[in-house]
Amino acid sequence: MTIENKDFRKSTKQSRDAEPSCDKAWQEFFENHNSDIILSYKRTLKGGYRDIHEHVDTDFELLFEGKVATQEKALSFEEAWRDTATVEYHQNRFTKEEVGEYFDIKAKYYLSGYLNEDKTAFIKYVIFDVKKFLEWQKDKYKHLLPSTSQADFIAILYNDLPDNVVLRMWREEDGFIK
Repeated sequence: MTIENKDFRKSTKQSRDAEPSCDKAWQEFFENHNSDIILSYKRTLKGGYRDIHEHVDTDFELLFEGKVATQEKALSFEEAWRDTATVEYHQNRFTKEEVGEYFDIKAKYYLSGYLNEDKTAFIKYVIFDVKKFLEWQKDKYKHLLPSTSQADFIAILYNDLPDNVVLRMWREEDGFIK
């Protein structure tokens, strides 16, 4: 097994383990922050077309907003000190041939957060508007985060995200910040 395959399996397992935490964050966001009601949702197939080419993890059907696509990134507890939202820049950091979600994302909302040590809940997360994020980010320097996964990521400190981009920010010690 190559390093790339091992790291990909580890990140895929973490992503699946995080799904209940992501579901809880999305439910709170849509129902309390957006005053909407989730009618249904469907996770995209990991490694499937929507995941790989459109960078969509979950499709929601909402009572008022209609169909909404979302993306989520659940990061490990060991990296929580970074306090950054991360967005995939290249799907393969070794070849740099396959562009990441930063270039092709079809999701409307993006959730980036850090899991607790048991991987059972977030200790902090941010939800932001993808379109506003990309508009704000387009002329900025892209700091690529050192990665142990197959992909590489740009990293933006939570506190550096503009208010018009951030829709929801939560930290275990503070509760909802926005």
